[in-house]
Parts: sequence; structure tokens; C-alpha cells
Amino acid sequence: MIKDYYTTLGVYDLTETKGDFGEVIETYSLIGNVEGLINDPGPEKQSIIAAKYQVLNGYNLYTEINNLVKQHTYIKKGDVYYRVITNAKDTVQRGHHLKFILERLDTDEL
Repeated sequence: MIKDYYTTLGVYDLTETKGDFGEVIETYSLIGNVEGLINDPGPEKQSIIAAKYQVLNGYNLYTEINNLVKQHTYIKKGDVYYRVITNAKDTVQRGHHLKFILERLDTDEL
């Protein structure tokens, strides 16, 4: 079962505020954790994802049913960050896990 491969992943959201001089200050805040699996789909499918969503590094994320992960949130696994680029899909129509498409970011901090 897919849940056997889940690990704890951090979910981050972007908040924008105005600084003292009117500049926009972006802050990424941990909004919670979910159990999930980030899957490297392999070179062939990764290139299909990259072309379809116009990203460099496409990955699949499978999670438990949750309300935290949404399009434009960020996922952290270890020291690697990913941007969520799609909304949730219940791909097997059984209501026990969701699938998202991610873009791996080339940074170790947000």
C-alpha cells in the first residue's frame, strides 16, 4: 500500500506584507505537516510533466487526504523544497490519497 512509503513533509505558505517603505516582504511560514510520498517519475514521464506544466523538474506527490496542500503552497522534504503546481486529484477515486504535481526548487531555503 502506498501509505507504507509515506514520510512527514512540511507544508509552507507564502505571506506578503508591506515594509516600512512600502516594499513587499515575502515570508514563507510552516502551516503544518502531512504524511506523503514524493515520487520521481523517471526521465520519460518527468519530461512529459515538464512540458505540460512548463517546469524544469516535475515530481509527483501522494498524500493522505488533507486541507493543507494546495496549488501554490510549498513542500519541504529534508533540505529540498518543492512548489505545488496543481490542485489535488483523487486519481484512484477511492478517497484515501491525493496526487499533486510538484516542481523541485533549486534552493535549500525559502
